[in-house]
Amino acid sequence: MPQYDEGSLGMWRDTQPIFLPRLREIVFGDLSVPYARKTFAVIHAPNLRMLALQLMDGDDYSPVFGMLAGRFPELRILALHEVGILRAPAAYKKWALFLQSIPKVFSLKVGRLDSAMVDTLVLKAETYIVDSDADLDPNRQPLPPLLPALQCVEFVGVRCSDVRNFVTWRRDQVHTPIAKAYVLAPPPEDPLTPEFVGELSPQVGLIIDPNIIQAEEADLRARALLG
Repeated sequence: MPQYDEGSLGMWRDTQPIFLPRLREIVFGDLSVPYARKTFAVIHAPNLRMLALQLMDGDDYSPVFGMLAGRFPELRILALHEVGILRAPAAYKKWALFLQSIPKVFSLKVGRLDSAMVDTLVLKAETYIVDSDADLDPNRQPLPPLLPALQCVEFVGVRCSDVRNFVTWRRDQVHTPIAKAYVLAPPPEDPLTPEFVGELSPQVGLIIDPNIIQAEEADLRARALLG
């Protein structure tokens, strides 16, 4: 994967961002890393409620998440479809710092997302954010879980075994269980089965009916935009 430094912003680095206090929703797709960074560099939307990124894989998009950390404190819904980052500690740290900066997110939608990015949400934040030297400090307080307000996760095209692991690990590893899991179009090599439904239903509100999912998506969006 190509990697990009601060110089890749070029003349955009010193551009004054446009203040958009009423902007509530952004949907971007199929942007290169440099173009995504240049686009976000000119947007100042502190009251954004919903962010959707799609078809942004094949490169290391961690610099994009790195520059977004702290930019959207009011975000409520995060949707990611086919988004990727480099499998390296520095890239994971940028991704985790972005997640740490959006603690009010209650709904997450993931579609064909790199499993390592999803794992960030079910392991302790220290795994990605804390430098090894900090572990020597006996007074260091543990970090809160990433996305502590997360209630609903929609999995699109995700293996059922990965859904099962997410639900279980989110509960057992970071002690912040989700309330609902929406499962759509899992791959044929790991499909929905009665055994899967029977195992997960006692742990979480499992919803697999596309019509119900669509209706609840609309409710979640309305709740986010009006909140």
